Parts: sequence; structure tokens; C-alpha cells
Amino acid sequence: MSSSINDQSECLDIPNEYQLGPEDLKLLQGINRDVPNHKETMVQNEPVAPGFGDFHTYFDQRKRKLAKQAQEQAQKAPEHKQIFAGVVFHINGFTQPSHYELKKLLIERGGRFLHYLSKTQVTHIIASNLAHSKAKELQNYRVVRPEWVVESVRANRLLCWHSYQLGSERKVPMVLQNAVLANELATESSNHPNVMPISRPPLPPRQIVVDKYGEGLNRDWVRRNLATEKDFIQRYYANSRLHHLSMWKAEMKDYVAQLRRKHTVKKPASCKPVIMHVDFDCFFVSVSLLSYPQFKDKPAAVCHSQSQMQLDKDALEHSATSSQIASCNYVARSFGIKNGMFIGQARQLCPGLVTVPYCFDAYEQISKQFYKIVAQIADETQAVSVDEALLDVSNAAEDCGSAELLAQDIRKKVFAATQCTVSIGIGPNILLARLAAKKAKPDGIYTLEIGTFFDIDLCVSDLPGVGHVVEDALASRGIKAVCDIRAVPLDMLKNICGDKTATMLYNFSRGIDNRVLESDKPRQAFGADISWGVRFSNQNEAEDFVERLAAEICRSMVAANRIGSLVTLKIKKRQTGQGKPAKFLGHGICDNLSKSNSLPQMTNDPAKISAACIYLLQQLAVDPLDIRGVGIQVQRLNSLEASTRSIDMFAKPKARVYGHNANTSINAYELPSVSQLDMSIVNELPASIQQELRAAFCQRNGKYDKAFPKASAASSRNTEANGSRRGRPRKHSFAISKNKKPSSNLLDSFRKLEWLDTIMPSQMDNDVWNHLPINIRRELAREYVKSKPVVKPSQKNLTSASESKASQALQYSGPTLLGKYILADIKGLVKEWTSRDEPVAEDIDEFAEYIEKLVEHRDLVKVQQHGIRPLLP
Repeated sequence: MSSSINDQSECLDIPNEYQLGPEDLKLLQGINRDVPNHKETMVQNEPVAPGFGDFHTYFDQRKRKLAKQAQEQAQKAPEHKQIFAGVVFHINGFTQPSHYELKKLLIERGGRFLHYLSKTQVTHIIASNLAHSKAKELQNYRVVRPEWVVESVRANRLLCWHSYQLGSERKVPMVLQNAVLANELATESSNHPNVMPISRPPLPPRQIVVDKYGEGLNRDWVRRNLATEKDFIQRYYANSRLHHLSMWKAEMKDYVAQLRRKHTVKKPASCKPVIMHVDFDCFFVSVSLLSYPQFKDKPAAVCHSQSQMQLDKDALEHSATSSQIASCNYVARSFGIKNGMFIGQARQLCPGLVTVPYCFDAYEQISKQFYKIVAQIADETQAVSVDEALLDVSNAAEDCGSAELLAQDIRKKVFAATQCTVSIGIGPNILLARLAAKKAKPDGIYTLEIGTFFDIDLCVSDLPGVGHVVEDALASRGIKAVCDIRAVPLDMLKNICGDKTATMLYNFSRGIDNRVLESDKPRQAFGADISWGVRFSNQNEAEDFVERLAAEICRSMVAANRIGSLVTLKIKKRQTGQGKPAKFLGHGICDNLSKSNSLPQMTNDPAKISAACIYLLQQLAVDPLDIRGVGIQVQRLNSLEASTRSIDMFAKPKARVYGHNANTSINAYELPSVSQLDMSIVNELPASIQQELRAAFCQRNGKYDKAFPKASAASSRNTEANGSRRGRPRKHSFAISKNKKPSSNLLDSFRKLEWLDTIMPSQMDNDVWNHLPINIRRELAREYVKSKPVVKPSQKNLTSASESKASQALQYSGPTLLGKYILADIKGLVKEWTSRDEPVAEDIDEFAEYIEKLVEHRDLVKVQQHGIRPLLP
């Protein structure tokens, strides 16, 4: 019997750990001898293998043998940190990595492996898939995916198993599988230079949301308010206080600029500087209570109204405690309630707290009334926010008699127009005015001078620009008050918090602030951040949301007449091991990731900016299920008018064309001598080109150059034949003999003029231009003037031609494929080349040259769109 078993084991490819050893063979052959009366000792209804004895005896010995083998394997393995000590695991079904690899990883790091499931001993069950009945059977056990083992080994520590629980990840619906398959096909096709990439399929109506972390995302109300909905961004903006604040700040700056243009601004005289910081008292709740006067003297707060949200029962219970207070009045603050506190916590402090909804239209209207009043009084006005402003009233205070009288007048006028109170802080600079405004609240006036500044007790956190990081760094050195900062030398402060912050703290602690009001500071960036309701099931949904958010930002840029060239994508990634966020559908505790990309040209085109953002999203490689917030920012801004002027200066001259009507002929280039030309190549040129060359040589020499031959008949035939080539124009070039080396002067002229003709206005960075040495700038300017033709168009056509040329250059100024640059047009061209027969060599060369030019222009986003994945460092 033993020989037959051994023969079978040799024929089959059975792992050593599953082959029967000598002990097993002895057990199988002699088990009946160990049980004299087998039938009498057999328990009723117990399974028995005929001729092998009872199963318990065999499996007990089998388990002991496997445990011994595992112990020997662990002893022979190299030393590892015993991160799985105390873990007893069992592997169910097919896994990736394999059963053998997982077992090896676990045993070598202190784990104990059970070949046969024992529910009383096992601590973790590893499985990739479970049948419905099996999953129901094991629902009370720790069933984890194999990734838990792999990630724990990679981190060299035992990770929390909840994030890898098999039951928390639903099966991916067919919609998601199709999206993944499309992405894989697109990746495969993009490796071939002549295959266009597969575009992202349109998002179908979604029926199932992947609820990986058990947040109840498949409830009807929740699903309607996720970022995947088409109108989510518009509804979010309509109800987001933070969005309105950011938009209002920019709008108020523009509004103040308009008011200053209407009213004559007094120039500050050589008098004592007086700065005022005017701030509303509890702005949002004060304005909202104008619609609810019955709650004026009661504890009240502004938050999202639950009745307006139309929550279902489960969502209502959650949001009843997770909504945040935007603003509360001073009656509510007397109970310990603060802005930003959860409504559930606030009701524990004050059960009688009244909540009122937002009134965004009223906020904007009252803010404009406020700025209209202060702009007519102040010498300079800086809009800080929708409810606060910095005023330079040096002249106005002197005319009024004192700053306090002027402040009282401002408070009376604001209250009469808005029925809301403001507090005013007065000081000789911005710092002291801001600190004084805190002392003036609520509904008061406070003046802070340099002399009295040293007498008040201030914490480090009271200074503007000091956050938690700086505060903690100073507290670790025992610096908690402003007077403590004054006792620390500047060099020591620089070692603690850096040069810039240290200098600011050193001056602020002494009441010194050299900042001036910035009433007309241009906007530095356009952007948007959304971190509520952001839940995605796959990459396709994430990219679709990024595309819609980029389009929203571009609408703002177009309205402001601005363009930009630096795009930054910011992602909030759910931190590993974190559970449900405290705020319903909020972002919770996240890791903040960001990546930037410089565009090849300044633009506000949503297609280009969204393509750059999607490229950055792919580079970050974040699991879409873990994305909790998305932000896009466009920087390095310029106005459209300034860009048009730049295009007008550096654009290619209109008269520099090939033809007899051009004011500047081919003689604008420094031609070689006739002896340097290869006549065999010249004879192959079209007749029209030969005529232009002959005219150019005649114009240079002042007479007909007999050395230059007349157009041959062959060239005429070539011209006629070449005219039927799919409309592809032949490139104009001078044929220089290979055995004749042109002069360096000739090459220099070609290089200079070629540079001036091919440079694009979008490539002219004003910052780089300003940092060039003056001699380099003068040389470039001289070369530009030399290359510019002397053209005297009529005054009537001058403006229209310039505007037309500028608008065309602004639309697109990069490489083209036979005059086409839009992706859809290029696809159509390639399809035309390949529809009838295989592409000819000339077609392939044209496309390859076009891709090379894109790379030279650093337009890597478009290279990727055409299916060419650049190898970036």
C-alpha cells in the first residue's frame, strides 16, 4: 500500500507539506492494529473511513505534524519583527498573494496557522471572496482581505483590521467593471504611437454607491447630495457659507475700487497716521435675526436648517448633532457656545438654543451698504471680509477733530443703514487697530497706542498670523505671552520658527507694523475647494468631478478677464484607520496632498485646465474611495489685455509670408551664394518656389544672376503632381549643397530669425524677461526690430488687423498637425489617413514631427491625450 501511495505522490505535483510522510503511512497501515475491536469502540453516527480507523485520531496527528512543520519553518526563516504574534489565522479559498505566500509571511512574523478552521481558536480569517451562505455564517468573525497581511508586512507593524474587513467592501457593480476595463484598454492602446486613446465613457445613472466605510451612502437623500450628481457644485455653492465668503471678499474689493473711482480720494497728508479696524458684531446671526426679531434677546445661532435640507429619518438624526454653528450671538456665548461648535454639543450647554437659517442675499446687501458708507469717509479702504474693513482715516480724523468722534459717526451711519452694530478699533498701524477692535467688542470703540500696548496682557495667539504650529513651537520653549517674545533675541526666534515669522513676531511684540493698506491689490489666484459630500466609487467619477470643478473656476476667470499658467490640484485623502467623520458627509481626519503643473501657455480654457488637473489626479494615484476633498487653484495670473499686448509685440509679422505681395521678400533672409546651392535639389522644387528664389537673387545682386537656371520642365511637372497630395503643403526650404559649408554669419542669421518667427507669446514670461541682463534684453529687442518688416498699413485697417491677429494667437499658439490642433479634428485627420488604406510614410512622419513639437513646447498634457505617455522623471 505504501508503494502505491508513494508512486502516486511522485507522479503528481504535490507540495511537500501535503505529501504523506512515514508517520502518515504508518498510521494508515497499522491503525486497525491499535484498535483491537474497532466496531465496538466506534461511536454511533460518527464518520468512519473503512480500513483507516476513526477520523479524529488521524486528524489529531495530522494537525500536530503540520504545527511541527510550521514551527520548523519559523525557526529556519530570517529574523523578522514578530508583528503577528498572538494572531491565529485561517485562509479560505483562492487569494492573491497565494495561500503559500500568505502562510509564509504570517508564520515568519509570529503568526499561527490553522489548516482546518476552528472557530474557537482562530482570531482572523483571510479571504478574498465568500459565498453568501458562508459570509452569513462568519459574520461574527474577523474576516479580512489578504491586503491586510501585505500592508502590515510593508509597514512592519500590525495595522487595524477594520479597514480591510471583507464585509465592508461591496462587490463592484457592472458599471464600475466596465469603467475599469475601458481604462485598461486605454492604457494598452496608449503604448502604441499610432493608436488614439479611448476617451472616458459618459457616466451612466448610478444605482449603487460603493459604501466602503458604512456611511449609509445608498440612502436616497444622501445619494442625491453626493459630489457625483451633475448639479452638486451649483447647489453646494448656493448653500456654502465659506464659498460665499471667498466670493464676497473678491467682489467687495472690486466694489470698493469702483466706489473710489467715483469719489475723489484724499491723499494722506503729513499728519499722524490713524488706522481703523471696523468689524460687525456677530454679523451672520445679527443679519439673520432681522427676519426673526422675536429671537433677538434669546440665545440664537446660524446653521443649516434641517427643514430646508429635507433629510430622511436616519440622516436627520445624524445631522441634528453634526451641523456646525457659523455664528452665534452674545447671549448664546454666555452659555459657553462658540462659532464652529457642533449643534449637538451646543444644545447640551444651552437646551433653549434657537437656530435660524442663512440669509445670503441679506448678507451681501448689508455688506455693500457698509462698504458704501466707509468708502465715502476713509482716505483708503481695504476690504478684509464681508463684515470687516481696514480704513486709513488720517485726513478724515484730523478734519473731524479726533479719531473717536469720527468712529462714533461711522457707527451711527452703519447702524442707521443696516440695523446692525459695529465695533471699531483705532491705532497708528494695522496691528494695533486689529488688537484694539478685539478690546472694543461688543458694540464699542477702543484706541490702542504704542505706549499703552506694552501695558496690556496678550497671549501669543492674539497676534495676527500666529497659528497652532507657531504657538506650539513657542510654547515648547516656555514662550506663551507677548511679553515673553520681547525677552527673546531675534536670532533665537529665527532658530525656533524661521526668519520671516521670527522677524514678524519680533516687530509685532514691540507694536511695530510697517504694512500698508492694499486697496487695489490684484487677485493672485482663482480656486475652489470642496470637502463635503465628496464620495466616489471609481476613478471615472473622480475625474468627472474634477472636470466640472475646473469648468466652474474657468467661468470665474473669464468673468474677471484673467488667464493663468500654474495649476495646482489638492486632494484630501482619508487617513488610514479613521472611521466615520464627526460631521455628516464631512471629510474627517485626512492627509492633505497636492501637486502642481505649469501649462505651456496662459489660458482660461476649461478643456486645457481640466485636462491638466486630471493628469495631476492620475499622478497622485489616490484610491477614489478614499478621496474626501478636492481643490483646484490657478495661479500666475495675467489680464487678458496685457496678454493681448504681449501677443501684439511678439507675434509673427503679417508681412512675413511667402508670395509676391509681401512687403518683405525672401531677401529678408541672408541668402547663400549660388555656388552653395545644390541645383539637383533646386530643380525638384515647384516652379513658384524657383521663381521666388530667382527674384531674391536678382534683387540682391541688382541684376539677373545668370548662374541661376530657369525653371525646368520637370519642376513644373512636380508642381502639378504635388498639388494633388491630400492638401498637404510642401515646406519651404533652401537647398544648400552638402559639400559646401555655409558661413557662420549665415547660420547666425537663420538661427536668430528662426527664433523670432517660432517663439510664441505665451512662452514670454514677464518675470523671466525682467530678470534677464539688460544687454541681453537690448540684443533681443534689436533682433526683433531688425526682423520686423517696415509696413505702413492704412490707419483704418491697423486696429482690426491687430485685434484679429491677437485674438487668433490667443486662441491657440502651439504646434499644429496640418493646421489642426483640436483633438477631435486631429482624430478625424488620422481616421481619414487610415480608413482607406494603411497610412503612408509621409503621414507617419507628419504625425511624429507634430508629437515632437508638442514635447518641445512642453505640452505634455496634449501628448498624453494623443496616446503618447511621456517618460517623466
